[in-house]
Amino acid sequence: MEKIDFLKQKQGSTLIVALCTLLVLSLVGIMALHTATIETQISGNLRSYKNNFYKTESAVREMALALQNTPDSSLVNSNRLTLPNNNTIILSNSGNLVDNESVLSYRLLIANNPSSANFQNEPIYNNSKVLVVDGGPAPGTSISIGFSHAASAKHKFFIFGNTSNGATVGHGVLIEIGYLRRIRY
Repeated sequence: MEKIDFLKQKQGSTLIVALCTLLVLSLVGIMALHTATIETQISGNLRSYKNNFYKTESAVREMALALQNTPDSSLVNSNRLTLPNNNTIILSNSGNLVDNESVLSYRLLIANNPSSANFQNEPIYNNSKVLVVDGGPAPGTSISIGFSHAASAKHKFFIFGNTSNGATVGHGVLIEIGYLRRIRY
């Protein structure tokens, strides 16, 4: 008789152990699915950011090339920059951005509120917009007489690129490069 009572007591424990195991495995599966979903979102955001970064970088490099190839007379007389497709844009002249404080405040203004900056209305390259600022003569340079006896000075230009594509916050990219160029007056 003792044996039968012992077996009757164990019949329900197998079911409870099986349900607990199933519950634990279900929770592990749900957590794995949740982690995979988050990883997929992170990967998509990173891909979007990298695409925007490369688009903006190419637009900024395109502007640097345009700045290099624009004749001095266009830069001095009309503040016009000639693009590779022979279109022109007007340089934003913010005065003399030669001291570090004014450059920093200008950078912060653009970084905190890129929509308030004078970015070109037309996308230059791959939906990226650019802003080219003539910062004036570079620090430590002066107008001098060159070999052709024409006055010249090194100007410091700031080229800002912005790509947001109307995307959610965090996908937009803002890039700045500095560019020195000797301009003959």
